Amino acid sequence: MSAPEWVFAVGTVLGDSDSTSLGWKRSTTNLSKEVRTLATDLSSPVRLNVIFHIDGRLWPIKFHGVRARRINAKRNLLVVDVGVTKDPVDDARAHLLALLVSAVDEADKVVSSRFPEGLREIRAVVAQLSVDCSPIQTERPR
Repeated sequence: MSAPEWVFAVGTVLGDSDSTSLGWKRSTTNLSKEVRTLATDLSSPVRLNVIFHIDGRLWPIKFHGVRARRINAKRNLLVVDVGVTKDPVDDARAHLLALLVSAVDEADKVVSSRFPEGLREIRAVVAQLSVDCSPIQTERPR
């Protein structure tokens, strides 16, 4: 039995295991869970994997911002890397959402050259993500 096909996923690579990195990991994991929930039964011409690379001492990132790789035709997959510095931000969730929007924008540029409709359904999923709270949040913030 094979694993279910996903169309849109968010992942994280940590460059360190300090408390700041782990805080970023919690935020990206929550975002990943939301995307997984909202992207159920999604269809898209290309599968998209956005990977947040959190800077650190053990594995420093070699880029900042957003960069798209080539589409892997065999797997019908596009990976977009997002370099995240560990500089303090007022709202980690809002910061990550803005980066996710930029990542989908970059992916759409790559995909739309082959598929005129681009990543319309993935953009719709991102539009459902709220800065204020998670749609799958079960506990009120304290």
